[in-house]
Amino acid sequence: MPTLSGAVILVILMTFIRSWVRSGFLSDWFTLDQLQLAPQYSSMYFFFVTLAVGIICLTWLLQKTVSVLNRL
Repeated sequence: MPTLSGAVILVILMTFIRSWVRSGFLSDWFTLDQLQLAPQYSSMYFFFVTLAVGIICLTWLLQKTVSVLNRL
């Protein structure tokens, strides 16, 4: 549990530090407010398809495991 807590805290800190360093380093050229938002839905679709395939595979695996355990 301490390792998991430390890992979660570390990831959160790394996210904020990355943002602060990026803003500080690029402040001479532009600010993040000047960037335009361009949504990319193809990544989201890929994620959902991969998630669905993973859930289907896990369901199949659990069904096979239960059928083997029932035979014992």
